[in-house]
Amino acid sequence: MSKILNKNVLQTGDIILCYKNGKFDALGKAIQSVTKSEYVHAGIYLGDNIVAESITSGLAKENLNNVLQRYDHVAIFRRHDAWDEGRVRLLKYFVEKMLESKCKYNFSGVFNFKGAKEEHQQTLTKQLEDYFNGDGVQISPIKENYFCSEFVVDCFVVTGFIEPSAAVLYNSTVTAPGDLGRDATFGYFLGYLSSDSQYDIPENDEFYNVSTWEDIFGSKI
Repeated sequence: MSKILNKNVLQTGDIILCYKNGKFDALGKAIQSVTKSEYVHAGIYLGDNIVAESITSGLAKENLNNVLQRYDHVAIFRRHDAWDEGRVRLLKYFVEKMLESKCKYNFSGVFNFKGAKEEHQQTLTKQLEDYFNGDGVQISPIKENYFCSEFVVDCFVVTGFIEPSAAVLYNSTVTAPGDLGRDATFGYFLGYLSSDSQYDIPENDEFYNVSTWEDIFGSKI
């Protein structure tokens, strides 16, 4: 049986990937269509049962329980080197400043995602050459709008997990929720959470047979 977590094990900086369900809306269906993943939303855990997430009404802090109730289940990912106090402070400061600026949801980024990602992949070599030649334009993580996984990636840029040169590769505007779970830059699979104590994780879930954080590092969460 795939690993079900107690929500009390979550730590600041953990990534929360949200699995589609039968009730998810047109936006969720659009995200699934363009990203080819059943994980249609992402947020980042701030501690104290609070998740920072960019939703259709804009950037928000939401109670973890409310997030869990919106989806059948979520998958949790954690950096093996964790978040030190400095990075935690930077994360919370960034979230608060972006909330104060009333960031909106990046609808156009979602609906143009497929074409933008294809262009990014086709021009990546030139983008890297331009960056190292001093001709590239670095995209700031401080923006007026974000879609969900875009905001999570920019949190990793602001807190220094992703260096400026790597930010060319890890372009937040072309990173889907499911992408976060496939790249160790954003952490290793910890397990699942669900608001339904009787819920069974579907065996076709893409992370169902993935080695967990505990399997890889041989230590308790």
